[in-house]
Amino acid sequence: MKRIARTPETFEALNLFTAVGLKEGYRVDNEAHQRQFITAIENSLKAAHGNLRILYGKRIEALFAHVAGALGQCLMVKVEDSGDIFTADGDVKAPDYRLTLRDRRQMLIEVKNCHADGLDRPFSLKRSYFEQLDRYADINSTPLKIAIFFSRWNRWCLLSRHSFEEKGDSLITGVMNAMAKNEMSAIGDVSLATLPELRLELLANPTEAKEIDDDGQAQIIFRSSRLFCRGMEIIEPAEKEIAFRLMRYGDWPDTSEAIVENGKLLGMVITATPRETHEGQDLEVIGNLSSMVSAAFAEMTVADRRPVALDVAVDPSAFALYIPEGFKSDVFPLLRIVQKPNFEYEAREQ
Repeated sequence: MKRIARTPETFEALNLFTAVGLKEGYRVDNEAHQRQFITAIENSLKAAHGNLRILYGKRIEALFAHVAGALGQCLMVKVEDSGDIFTADGDVKAPDYRLTLRDRRQMLIEVKNCHADGLDRPFSLKRSYFEQLDRYADINSTPLKIAIFFSRWNRWCLLSRHSFEEKGDSLITGVMNAMAKNEMSAIGDVSLATLPELRLELLANPTEAKEIDDDGQAQIIFRSSRLFCRGMEIIEPAEKEIAFRLMRYGDWPDTSEAIVENGKLLGMVITATPRETHEGQDLEVIGNLSSMVSAAFAEMTVADRRPVALDVAVDPSAFALYIPEGFKSDVFPLLRIVQKPNFEYEAREQ
């Protein structure tokens, strides 16, 4: 999936001037109004840069478009909440996105970030806020979903209204309830499992290997690499690409160690192993696709735990992990787990 090219500097600056001018009474031919507009935008930008809540929220909102585009079940991802809305049917609010799936079904998505650090701290939405979104969806005869990013766990959950508990003037859900009723599989999300461990060897040419000095340092140029799954080397290029992406963006923690022989540094070994294994079970889950997209996006937009960019100049296809239909490998087996929502789950943590 690719982003349709636009030139926002051509028209959107004028559109923003018009939108602000409706409230402030700007005239397009008035230079003083133009200067006021530039000052107002500068002040607004500075205020936004100092508000981490806004920055995190807008980054996650942009991230969802890449997640939806990379998972493979969307034909189109469109920003829905831009431009003016004229309505004869009460108070409405446009959700963030409209998704068109491969079977031509559509859904409207409101994206939310939840940074709660405990399982017992629920995510909540004001009922009145949800009803504005729901009214818009009803007018468009399109189902509304809430996409929540639980940032502490790097997990996306896609929920319908009936998956929330109504409490007072709020709709709430805990993490466990959201994960049990998660509908992300509708847009292509799957969990992946393979054989532990995954190992990457980065190797120097032995004739170029340098001795480790008295400070424990040595220069090295990697000339080749090898990937292994449970001790068996992965040879096929497509399989190596998948395994590398799983190591880089999956949930298994990794360790690294040097390959040293006769005092010379010959390479590095990076090993990814699940935190725990399950007796009697060969394959272990390494992560889900949406979380891997989110991890890759974070590499490009976050530094020192602070947003440094809200979006990226690459297409969602750059984050996609292509696994051929019917993929089979004796060396690198993969299990795709499609989670279906359990709407009967009782959220005891709430």
